[in-house]
Amino acid sequence: MSAVSEWLESKWSENNITKAECRKVNNNNIHQAVLTGKLASQLKSGEAFNLIEILYIDDGAFVFQSRQELTRGLELIREAFKNFGLEMHVGQNGQASKTECVFYPPPGWLLV
Repeated sequence: MSAVSEWLESKWSENNITKAECRKVNNNNIHQAVLTGKLASQLKSGEAFNLIEILYIDDGAFVFQSRQELTRGLELIREAFKNFGLEMHVGQNGQASKTECVFYPPPGWLLV
């Protein structure tokens, strides 16, 4: 999955997909977590870092800023998986998809 992650990072930039900006809030219970290639305990409180994906064994979560970025990002993820001999479970032949897209609106966003 590291190779997929590195490939995707270069493609994100080439395709102008926004990297989510996150900030570390506090030091509670995160001493062993690894974010952006360094221990979370090495990040200062309030320090910003970019996040493309969260990977764990054979699961992943990806962050997109718009529906257009989501559409392009999913195409890139499928291409990356195919290039590395992996498969995204999108449901075929009557089988349910294991892939889901969830929208979390930013603060102040109103549904009209």
